[in-house]
Amino acid sequence: RPTQRIFNSLIHKHIKAEKPNAALEFYTLMQNMGLKGDAFTYSSLMNACYQVGRPDKALGFFEEMSKLGIEADEMVYSNLLTACIKANRPEEAIKYFEEMQQDSKLKMDSKILNIMLLVYSKEKSLMKSIKFGEEMIVSQKIKPDTSTLNTMLSFYFKANLPDKAFQLFQDLKDQGVQPDIITFTCLLGGCVHASNGKFEEYFQEMNKREIKPNQRTYNTIIHAFAQQGDVKNALKFLKIMEEQSSCDIFTYNCLLNAFKRSGDVNQAKYYYEELKRKKLTPDVVTFTSLLRVIFNHKNNNNITSPPDDSLTLSYVISEMKEREVIGNSHFCRVLEKLLRQGGHSETLTEYLQQHGVEKEDFQPRKKIKK
Repeated sequence: RPTQRIFNSLIHKHIKAEKPNAALEFYTLMQNMGLKGDAFTYSSLMNACYQVGRPDKALGFFEEMSKLGIEADEMVYSNLLTACIKANRPEEAIKYFEEMQQDSKLKMDSKILNIMLLVYSKEKSLMKSIKFGEEMIVSQKIKPDTSTLNTMLSFYFKANLPDKAFQLFQDLKDQGVQPDIITFTCLLGGCVHASNGKFEEYFQEMNKREIKPNQRTYNTIIHAFAQQGDVKNALKFLKIMEEQSSCDIFTYNCLLNAFKRSGDVNQAKYYYEELKRKKLTPDVVTFTSLLRVIFNHKNNNNITSPPDDSLTLSYVISEMKEREVIGNSHFCRVLEKLLRQGGHSETLTEYLQQHGVEKEDFQPRKKIKK
């Protein structure tokens, strides 16, 4: 006759095989045979629930086991907190975490810490997330790991606290936490924005650790230099990226953004043609960036008029039409600015129609009700 242990094994096996529905069916069979579950059973079931997109059902299983008097262990709480995140119920996760802290039999680990950092980020308060992470790390209640470091770095950079990010990196590294490619991707992007002169140091350390930059790393670096208007370094890392990795449309969108400040229409046109030669598919961000290059070119008195074959407004619209790219509200706002700047008397809709684009093909800016 099947026992609880056999059913636990079957449920766990099917979850590992990414067959959560089968795992839930075994639980129903287990109940029909009069067998009760334990903490391991319910932990596995909660895991299965959020795998199938039913985090609310996972929370229901926790309530069920509580009514049966089954004590929750660390794995149950881990799956419970994850279910709260997926159900977008951060307040409940914080409540359960506080309950967990009060139970002296339960041991906190980095997995729980990392889940709770995500919980606080769901509350959309960076400073709350940072405060919680700092309290846990400084109090040494939970030993941080690489994932903790990466999450905290992203929080610090988003909150424009680069010095704290660089200090945390050094502190946790001294404690034996090993950085990975995500760590260095965050640091390198942060260095460019902070202009702290540590970029080369971190880039060399990454190479020394034999951590190979990937597409995301290079995109982050190019994006950061582009935002600073540093065309020279953006192009430098594009060349390195082409030798060691593959570029995508995000790479070129970042690069086009670098030409935005200078209004260099010739460079923008060249790299737009380059992305087409590489058979990359331009999107609305690509064309919005091209419009902004044109806009800043017209505002820059130090630039001579572009040659006839350079980037023009008509060229951008015709390319969008040919590729069936739909303009969003941001694109339309930039286009309206260009039309006003160029002294066009027609409205946005009229201008688009002159170029064979119907009104419904775009998403014009919505009027704000006063």
